[in-house]
Amino acid sequence: MHLDEKEMKMLDKGDIIELKKGTVIAWVPKHFLCSNKSGVFDEYDHGEISLENMPYLQGKYVVYKTSFDGGGPMWDGVPYPNGHHVFCEKVDAEESRIDRRIEFFQSGLFDAMIFDITPIGKAELSYCERI
Repeated sequence: MHLDEKEMKMLDKGDIIELKKGTVIAWVPKHFLCSNKSGVFDEYDHGEISLENMPYLQGKYVVYKTSFDGGGPMWDGVPYPNGHHVFCEKVDAEESRIDRRIEFFQSGLFDAMIFDITPIGKAELSYCERI
């Protein structure tokens, strides 16, 4: 059973979370998404992935953006709602790479949803000048 959206705290920019299970949207090698791309690990595509099946995606993430989007008309014409869309980047990644970013929804009607998640910390954005 899921919490009522009014009771659930939505994640916000700067929240640090730890993900070990659930379905997320991620850039992964096409080998994992397309049956006709078996063995193709150097080309990436965006798709829904179970974290349990991709251990390298499990870990700590910082939320770098949230939005309220994704809704629209269903194929039968009945509209479905927008949702709280969370974009994250892996904290322990050696460098910022597309395959270290994930996204998921906390509300709405989507396959890539994670409801029960509590921040474990808060990050602050800072800038440094390079000379």
